[in-house]
Amino acid sequence: VGCFSDLIAARDLPLGSTNLAASTDPVNDCNTYCRASVTGATYFGLQNGGMCYCGSNYFGRYGKSATCNVSCGGLDTLTCGGASSNSIYSIGTGVFINPVPSSGMVYV
Repeated sequence: VGCFSDLIAARDLPLGSTNLAASTDPVNDCNTYCRASVTGATYFGLQNGGMCYCGSNYFGRYGKSATCNVSCGGLDTLTCGGASSNSIYSIGTGVFINPVPSSGMVYV
């Protein structure tokens, strides 16, 4: 589905969050965090390069965004959101490998 806007006052993916700014692999680290730590999460979003947000099947209520322009650590062909924008991924049990996702994890 792509890149979506977010609001600080009412997060689009509200079930949990963690700061992964120091991560060299924020996509896989966010997937792992949401899958293991957040009950009911089926999607995760990365914002501004390192903020990880988890949510259920609802995202996109603030519309699409064109500002997912921050790279994802060493995964330079991917974006990890932007200012007030989430790059949305589906939680899976596989590992996301640059540039093609494995069957367990899909960028939607």
